[in-house]
Amino acid sequence: MVTLVVLLDLSAAFDTTEHTTLLDIFQTKVGIIGTALNWHKTYLSERSYRVVTGEAESNVMNLDCGLPQGSSLGHLKFIIYAAEMQEVVNRHGISFHGFADDSQLNKHMQVSEIHVGKCAMVDCIVDIVSFPWTEA
Repeated sequence: MVTLVVLLDLSAAFDTTEHTTLLDIFQTKVGIIGTALNWHKTYLSERSYRVVTGEAESNVMNLDCGLPQGSSLGHLKFIIYAAEMQEVVNRHGISFHGFADDSQLNKHMQVSEIHVGKCAMVDCIVDIVSFPWTEA
């Protein structure tokens, strides 16, 4: 028996989480509506940032994507945003373990099945790369 393991670090995905897609997922897949959905819209809207170092300041940039990584809800929002990844992984017969932006894919198989297992893993990764949140 052998186990094929792929580790995914999706930390940059926090920066590319598209707000309208996240809000759509909240509404259609999680069932968040009304006041609760409006609270999330408010939380994500009109966000901006700038860099200050010493006396120098960058221009203010408006953010239409990304999640605040210091917040208590940032990781949970990302997990909800990326939950479809587990469905994709399952369709390929791959086991999935995820925590926040770190994910582990693994496939346990007989040595004689390693070529088929490797192809399943590669196909799975190709599908993961085609996620909306990896296109930003």
